Amino acid sequence: MTNRGLLFFIFFLGCLHSSSAQISHGGQPLMLYQNASDLKSSGQVMNMPAPVADLKSLALEQPRKGRPLHFAYPHFVELTPENSGHSTVLDDGRLVWQLVISSPGAYSLNLIFDKFTLVEGDSLFIYDPSGETVLGAFTAENNKPWGGLATAPVPGDMAVVEWRRQNTGKESGQIMIGAVNHDFLNVFNHLGLKIGGFGDSGDCHPELSCYDEEVFQASGRAECKIIVSGTELCSGTLLNNTRNDGTPYFLTAGHCMGSGTPSPESVVFIFNYEVPQCQNYIEGVSSQTISGSTLRAFADSLDFCLLEMSGRPPASYRAYYAGWDLTTTPETSGYCIHHPQGDVKKIAISTTSPLPATFSSYSLYGNPFVKNSHWNIAEWEVGTTEGGSSGGGLFLSNNQYIGLLSGGAATCKNPFNDYFVRLNKIWNHVSSDDASVQSWLNPDGAQVESLSGFDPNEGAVFRLSHYPKDESPQVVYLNNGTGFWSGNNSMQTTAVAEKYSELYSGILYGIYLMPGINLVNGDGKVNINVWSGVDLPQQLIGQKSGVSFVSKKNKEVLVMFDSPLSIAGPVFVGYEVDNTSPVDSFGVYQMALPEGQENTFFLRQNDEVWKPYSEMESTLVSSALWMDLLVGEAVLLDTSLIDPLDYQLRLAPNPASEYLDVYCDQDGGGWATIIDLNGKVVGSAVLSVTNYKGRVDLPNLTPGVYLLRLTINGHEMVQKFVVMR
Repeated sequence: MTNRGLLFFIFFLGCLHSSSAQISHGGQPLMLYQNASDLKSSGQVMNMPAPVADLKSLALEQPRKGRPLHFAYPHFVELTPENSGHSTVLDDGRLVWQLVISSPGAYSLNLIFDKFTLVEGDSLFIYDPSGETVLGAFTAENNKPWGGLATAPVPGDMAVVEWRRQNTGKESGQIMIGAVNHDFLNVFNHLGLKIGGFGDSGDCHPELSCYDEEVFQASGRAECKIIVSGTELCSGTLLNNTRNDGTPYFLTAGHCMGSGTPSPESVVFIFNYEVPQCQNYIEGVSSQTISGSTLRAFADSLDFCLLEMSGRPPASYRAYYAGWDLTTTPETSGYCIHHPQGDVKKIAISTTSPLPATFSSYSLYGNPFVKNSHWNIAEWEVGTTEGGSSGGGLFLSNNQYIGLLSGGAATCKNPFNDYFVRLNKIWNHVSSDDASVQSWLNPDGAQVESLSGFDPNEGAVFRLSHYPKDESPQVVYLNNGTGFWSGNNSMQTTAVAEKYSELYSGILYGIYLMPGINLVNGDGKVNINVWSGVDLPQQLIGQKSGVSFVSKKNKEVLVMFDSPLSIAGPVFVGYEVDNTSPVDSFGVYQMALPEGQENTFFLRQNDEVWKPYSEMESTLVSSALWMDLLVGEAVLLDTSLIDPLDYQLRLAPNPASEYLDVYCDQDGGGWATIIDLNGKVVGSAVLSVTNYKGRVDLPNLTPGVYLLRLTINGHEMVQKFVVMR
């Protein structure tokens, strides 16, 4: 279907300097322009007419299942630094090229680069003019064997491409944008069109995050939302192979690859797109993506496509490689994890066993499906599937993968008769490597009928949260003043922090924040901080400055540090509150803690003194802020060794200088170990405890925060202390 009526604009930034802002030379985009209206007010324009009616008909004629969910129309272009955009030389000598692309009426834009080759030191960003969504930095590590790159969508009808070039000589990189994809279904749901994004699926779908973590969450971490060619939405599953080597094989429906020649290089895989902690009104992050893949096996008449992702998911993605079973007679009930209508991750549950069946339908190329190649789910007792669910994995109750969604008739009002391609059928029905799954999931030809799942991180990377699923988050306003406790208020709060005392050691990849209020009047930026300390935040040990928070509330934000931050012992995470004029209003949700539970919410006021929230006013109770940690290599403290109400180990003076007096609840010979915040042992000594007291000398320790671990009479106790000189 043609699309010749939409205006398609390309702005050359050289004409727009009247609305430029101060240039930054840091790791974030330059952000030269204030807003979309400034960009539209001037600039050289290139027009591409296309009928709006055609896009409306596309939106109204969406297929349910058995076809990919078509959400965007491609504009085919050839945009390079040589024929478009504007270049600027920075103070450090680097050349920056910027191009603003506008396709009026688009709900989002995504790009396909036909050429994408960066050299070491190059970085490329794609963002909307407000800075709410920033993709990148893309670097030389994102170069693909096929020479191009597909990107995730940027919300709105304008996108800025910014390339910071390290070298412009013979060894310089090359880029060419080959397609700009105009979203006509609204995958971000910015303007209320209830198709193709968060909250757009039927109301009968339960959230995956509402279910027991040990039962479904591992399988859920194997499931991804995918975007194909920048225009189609589907689901699919990351699968283990018999070598347990983490090769990222991904199985989805064959029809998800579109009716033309499959273009695996254009697939974008989106991990962990789900609501946090069962709160269905808070949209989860969709920033953890991998772009590009290689086609390993495909069979149209069996409706499957096996891809190998262009790279292995990094540890911070917490990816899980699902186990599988080649059974022909499943004896347990089943469930499907999927992304209906491109929405956040959902689950459908059947209480009866899948049955072998023939799906009396046709492939995307018009071929009848192979007989008896599907499983039939006669009825979903919980949830159902929709368009966009195609490719979603079917699992038995023991969490073994047995197939993928091909199509069917089930809806919220009529949850009957869905059909899944059988893994045991596509295993070796066709003998050639490029049309069977066996060659890839069982590369050594082992005699296997099933395989367990594989967690490359062995559970050591996870999301650490203080938020319980059965609580209601809230924004709490001051009783005796104006503003709210977790942000701007009349008490001139300058920073807030959440205390995490359960970590013995680990690395911090990033922080999830749950904005309960977000009103932008100024620059819309926040500094994210990590402090060490004993009872209060004391020493700043990590920061991500200038983080943009232009997005609306109830949209989860994941702030990743440029490099993982080594931590040991309790840490405080939070943000600085900007009270300069004009005042932004930003604050995360908080929740009251049960009686007797220690307060973990702290505030710093303009006198630079930190105080627990529970002590700010007599009517306040112990509370926590909703800021979760993305941690790896984590070792959790045995909280039974450190009772906050009856300490087994006390240290004084604290802060200390030359020595520590150690008080514990038993006498005897022991061993004292001192550990720094990077988890490194920096000192140890034999310790004798008499009358419940001993002494540890602290020679040559630089000022900072440390852990002392005391081992005595077969017991271990840990406490934190500060060295000041």
